Amino acid sequence: MNLANYKITPIHIAFEETKAAAKELNVAVAGSELVGLVPLEAMLMAADYYIKKENLMIVDEQQKIKLVIERLGLNSISKFEPEKRIIEYMVHAKNEPLASLSLREFIEEISNRSSAPGGGSASAAIAAIGAGLGCMVGQLTYGIRKFEDVDKKIREAIPPLYEAVQNLIPMIDADTNAFNDYMDAMRLPKNTTEEINERTDAIQTGLKKAINTPLSMMQIANAC
Repeated sequence: MNLANYKITPIHIAFEETKAAAKELNVAVAGSELVGLVPLEAMLMAADYYIKKENLMIVDEQQKIKLVIERLGLNSISKFEPEKRIIEYMVHAKNEPLASLSLREFIEEISNRSSAPGGGSASAAIAAIGAGLGCMVGQLTYGIRKFEDVDKKIREAIPPLYEAVQNLIPMIDADTNAFNDYMDAMRLPKNTTEEINERTDAIQTGLKKAINTPLSMMQIANAC
């Protein structure tokens, strides 16, 4: 079937209705196949459906995708490779040179004789680790009998902590990029009135970006 709008007919609903129809005919559904590309939102909607239906606790995006692949039987005909089939994964390839370094390499990069990466990138990394620890504790707490009295609160706290981790990690690079943009503006020529005005505008734009990035990071960290 051709689903023109997954928000009207989600892929998981189409699959479940097919299963229901097959059951009436006393036949089984072996799996399914997605032809072409699929929006990430459609996959996550399916994940949320099965998480709620089966009373699961999954916050990691990759685990959600794996759940959908399994529940929809997307590997039954050909292997479903998320990085090649999900639109956002293909379009928005991660460009995070600092966040992709080993911990040792990142610390050594900070200690080098250069202004960036500096305090903002280090703070983003530390904030991400802190949020990650909170997420870890939450996942080790829910579903445990001796913590039943806080189970509901813990389940509510885990998703925003996980989301904070995912939002903070890119800021490790974003802060350095913002600072570098400001420094590039500072190096612009200022020999004519036009060059001076262009340099001033670029500096102001760079300053705002260099301030807003760590400000956003602090707001996320504070929300944790």
